[in-house]
Amino acid sequence: MAAAEAGASLQLQQEIAAVFASAGSSSNEVQQQVAAALSRISEIPKVYIHYAAILGSCQYTPDVRQVAGLSLKSALQRQQQLQQQELQQLLPPLLLALQEQARPLRAAAGSAVTALVCCQQLQQQELQQLLQQLLLLLDSPNGDVAEAALSTLSKITEDLLQGVRLQQLEQQQLQQQQQQQLLVFIPWAQQQLVPRLLREATPAAAAAAPAQQQQQQQQQQQQAVYTLNLISAAQGFCEGAPFASFFGDYWGALGSLAAAANPKTQRAVIYGILQVLEKQPAAAAAAAGPLADFFIRCLRAEDYQLKQDALEFWPAILREASNSGPEQQQHVLQQLRLRLPQLIPLLVANTIYTETDFLNMDASQLEEDNAATADDAQDVAPRFHRSRDPAAAAAAAGDSAAAAEEDEEDAAAARGTWGDSWSVRKGSALALDHFAAVFKDEVLPFVLPLIEEGLQQQQQQQQQQQWLKQEAAVLSLGAVAHGCQEALSPHLQTVLLYLLQLSKHPKPLLRSISCWCISRYASWLCQQEHEQQQQQQQQQQQQGVGSGGSPSAAQPQPPSGAAAQPQQQQQESLFGQVLQQLLQRLLDRNKRVQEAACSAFAAIEDEARELLVPYLQAVLAALQRALHLYQTKNMLILCDALGTLAEGVGPHICCSLGSSLLLDLLQLSQQTQPGQPLCLALSEAVACIAAAMQGAFAPYAPVVLDLCQQRMSQVLQQIEAQNQGDTSVWPDRDTLECSLDMLSSVADALGQQLLPLLQQRQQLLLLLLQCCQDKSPSVLQSALALVGDLSRHCAVLLTPDVIFPILQQQLLHGAISVANNAGWALGELSLRVSPELLDPFAASLAAQLIFILQKQDMHRALLQNVAITLGRLARVCPNRLAPFLPQFLGRWCAVARTARNDTDKAGAFQGAAAAAAAAAVVAAAAAAAVVAAAAAAAEGGAARGAAADGGGGFGMEYAA
Repeated sequence: MAAAEAGASLQLQQEIAAVFASAGSSSNEVQQQVAAALSRISEIPKVYIHYAAILGSCQYTPDVRQVAGLSLKSALQRQQQLQQQELQQLLPPLLLALQEQARPLRAAAGSAVTALVCCQQLQQQELQQLLQQLLLLLDSPNGDVAEAALSTLSKITEDLLQGVRLQQLEQQQLQQQQQQQLLVFIPWAQQQLVPRLLREATPAAAAAAPAQQQQQQQQQQQQAVYTLNLISAAQGFCEGAPFASFFGDYWGALGSLAAAANPKTQRAVIYGILQVLEKQPAAAAAAAGPLADFFIRCLRAEDYQLKQDALEFWPAILREASNSGPEQQQHVLQQLRLRLPQLIPLLVANTIYTETDFLNMDASQLEEDNAATADDAQDVAPRFHRSRDPAAAAAAAGDSAAAAEEDEEDAAAARGTWGDSWSVRKGSALALDHFAAVFKDEVLPFVLPLIEEGLQQQQQQQQQQQWLKQEAAVLSLGAVAHGCQEALSPHLQTVLLYLLQLSKHPKPLLRSISCWCISRYASWLCQQEHEQQQQQQQQQQQQGVGSGGSPSAAQPQPPSGAAAQPQQQQQESLFGQVLQQLLQRLLDRNKRVQEAACSAFAAIEDEARELLVPYLQAVLAALQRALHLYQTKNMLILCDALGTLAEGVGPHICCSLGSSLLLDLLQLSQQTQPGQPLCLALSEAVACIAAAMQGAFAPYAPVVLDLCQQRMSQVLQQIEAQNQGDTSVWPDRDTLECSLDMLSSVADALGQQLLPLLQQRQQLLLLLLQCCQDKSPSVLQSALALVGDLSRHCAVLLTPDVIFPILQQQLLHGAISVANNAGWALGELSLRVSPELLDPFAASLAAQLIFILQKQDMHRALLQNVAITLGRLARVCPNRLAPFLPQFLGRWCAVARTARNDTDKAGAFQGAAAAAAAAAVVAAAAAAAVVAAAAAAAEGGAARGAAADGGGGFGMEYAA
């Protein structure tokens, strides 16, 4: 019987091996057969036993055995729980395969062992025995076997410590299986693994090995350091952590290995130091001098990857210094200051393009004319729409402004000041940026002579060397801009004029870096223009010229290819000259230069805002031409620039060129399929222009309304299909959100002018109601924001019987942004419907609002919105709210006082006073509380807001 079972198992294994052997076939037909066979094989009970047998058997080829090992790993990751007998069948072939001569076999076996340890709930004794067997293999005279065992232990350590913070292990909520594994692994690692890793990591271990084995010993040394670094990354060596007692030895080992000549060893040391700097900054700060010397040596190395890794240290230690105490900060900065004469020249030298940079570079950056070449789809980053949140702005304008600023900074970081890809030159520039930010003009004596030398290359230099050094000098000049701008200001006019010349250079890379460098001095440039325009206005006033005149500085002419002739520079402000050249580069024939110029223009317009008004015709003309020139990637940047321009110049965009450009945007929007990144970008640009144009946008509104209705209908149909079980449909909710936000912008812009247009499009309102009940929080957020905007301008279109229950339901939504917008929309609608229509809902709405208001742990912005809405409700239906006063008045006053002082808050207090006057039983007590709260709030200026709202002071209305 046993013999028959063994024979059947062997036959099955041979069949599986035959399928694995066919897996490498290039025939599509064979591949289809293999896929079908593998699917059947995976369903065989305990198939992992057969995978292990094939992996451990020498009768099969290495390729087949490797596939078996990888299949075993996958099977173990899926398998729920192994039996004791199954484990005994798996371990021998696995340990045998770890000792094979072929490296791929050892790697596959190591991955399977890792899956066995980390994905299976082994008993304590089983796990200890397996770990100990791996540790014993480290003593194998065969270096390959020892390397395989150490690599496997490293993988196990990495997987077991994934997401674990050993310093707060007791406070963490880990899965039961992982927790039980760590309870076995940590004591064993304390006693066995970490001491052994520290021995392997010492320089003496590699030096003591025979010459022919030293390379292999170095690899084990690197693997040992890597594993120790994993423990460090999990806070394992921090005070109070399980391995804290080993920190001195670990830190000492890193220090000893820092002198190693092997670049891979040095890279392992770098990673370890960075982990210590992040997890135990005090230890790194104490050794700031020696650490800086080590990383300076790394910057002098020939190995490109080593230099790239080493450059991560400088921003990291400067950040840590800024976050540390005064004494530690002073020590670190003094150690770095002493090394600036060595370090800064190295950083500048490393900003020059290398052969590695050119090999890794996209060829499009070097092409003279690729403007008509379509972008590859993988080069266009996905774009996500950010929903509107008017409620947050209404509740806490200061907080929202700060949050919006942070969002903008995050977005800028995401776009990447230094680009998406990383390199030694960009890492060096980032380090220069940080040093300039911290040491200010202290870096200038070391960096300026090198920049000047690079910019003023002599003719005897080869042309290739000359422009490369110029490019590096411009990069360095831009890198120190933010930190050294004040010290450089006396020279900036000359510098920027020179950069304008370089932006015309035949080499696209030099043109693009010049545009970028100009943008780094945008704040200084705009400050100069602001002062000049003010001075010109004062002169005009003194001469009797009206204040509405334009600045006397000549405007840059709209670019028109080779025919475009610049104004005389002596008649033009520096700002005008820079703007004109950037507009020329916007229309460059190289896409990378277009991108740099458009990004630079965006940076300048963000600072300039209304300073651009005198130059608006030239700007609009250039942007309109770019709209028909750019490919998708640059078009996304251009749309953002158009939106920022509209926000900056406001209604000044209402001109013939602005209208023409808007028509082009709308036409492109109609031609762009939903779901494409450009669709969102165009829609957001149109929304910004609508907000800027206000009532002048009315002629274009029908096109926008129809386009939004079409897109919303399409997405909602997709949602319905998905709800009906169609798994092939993936609704494009980003397009839905963007359409809703476009409608909100149009509603804000047109106000009551929108009413007749929506009355002709009742279907659009029905689609909005569907959106108000979608399951996506971001769709709900935008839909409820639109309800609020329509409430302010077109409340007659919203049926109370339908919309109030929806808003009441969404008040309790788990997403704060949804509940926030629901409360805000409810307050806006309450003020604008008649008391008779609101009265049937007032009591239930009030109960819901009071329920939220009483929650102590609720988000502050939501509480403030709820308080304002409750006050508005009381203002319209005081008799309905009067009975509720004892339940909420004290809490309401406490919350409402924290809201910003404006007409909304004033109206809310008036509503509370009206409800108090209507409550006969509690009139005296309620009136006293309201008057006291109103008086306290009035200290911040709320009384002035009440007057602006058309009423008297808070207490005056009640007193009447």
